[in-house]
Amino acid sequence: MRNILDSTRIALAVSQCKPNIQNQFLEEYQNEMDVSVMIKKYTKILNQNEQAVEKIIEDSQALSVTIISIFDDIYPALLKEINDPPLILYTIGRIELFKKTSIVAIVGTRESTTYGNLIAIQFAKELCSYGIVVISGLADGIDVAAHKGALEAGDTIAVLGSGIDIIYPSINKPIYSKMYKHGLVVSEYPPGYPASKYTFPKRNRIIAGISRGVLIVESKERGGSLITAEYALSNNREVFAVPGKIGDENSIGPNMLIQKGAKLVLNVQDIIEEFNWMIPEKQTKSEIKFKMDKNEESIYGMLSLEAMYIDDISSKSGLSITKTMTILSFLEMQNLVKQVPGKRYVRS
Repeated sequence: MRNILDSTRIALAVSQCKPNIQNQFLEEYQNEMDVSVMIKKYTKILNQNEQAVEKIIEDSQALSVTIISIFDDIYPALLKEINDPPLILYTIGRIELFKKTSIVAIVGTRESTTYGNLIAIQFAKELCSYGIVVISGLADGIDVAAHKGALEAGDTIAVLGSGIDIIYPSINKPIYSKMYKHGLVVSEYPPGYPASKYTFPKRNRIIAGISRGVLIVESKERGGSLITAEYALSNNREVFAVPGKIGDENSIGPNMLIQKGAKLVLNVQDIIEEFNWMIPEKQTKSEIKFKMDKNEESIYGMLSLEAMYIDDISSKSGLSITKTMTILSFLEMQNLVKQVPGKRYVRS
């Protein structure tokens, strides 16, 4: 127990040092230097940073934060494989999720559309229904939608770009509370550490590192989700993208990734088959219908093999044309309905 405690303290102390010392420490760890030798070598640094280390430990204990060092068995194995894994992870929640082998990231723009949110929620729910853990960044937009979908059906991990106790923006407090209780929240930054334009991009390497693959739902030409995709590619992870409308601002990122070789996905099976994971028996349409929300079920229920104009669907459902189109597009992606000439729809 003493070695485990000492190794964590050493890693904490080094994590407070300049990058050159952290890089040296990490290189020695990756070259499999004996832990006891590393503890002895870096004891001087621990002594120099002892006050800061004790403060971090004290603050973490007060918040029920579990500190995990790169020496610990529970530290994510896949994350250790990247070039610059964090020496320390601060966690709240179900750390056993780190032992799961099937983890997929869902990321996208903060300025997401209703359609994008629906897709993120549905993909997250379906992935979780197959026992896959969904990881994201708990940012507004696609990230939060993915976490919400995952919480409905299974397990999810959030990686923050700030101290683990900082809720940003504050309006997201309810989803943070759910994540703390039912999921796992992770940060490489100690409690109280503020977010910045540098910390958010940096946390994306952790999202990509823990996952087997990354799914981009909506993204502009530049953004954090594309940084995550770049990290994924550089660390031999799979990159998936949901195609979008040509010319649409939020479709530029996914479409560009597909053009560069990312796998175009229309359903969860497109992701699962890439990893040769066991695919459960396909759901029947009645089972899928049961999981629809009220508006989706209403529109699906009024359709038949006889084509129906979108204006009539909108009028009969009492929903706007925009909302109706969003729902129909979503149902079409689930292979439940299809569009026929004349902006008409039928059941598949």
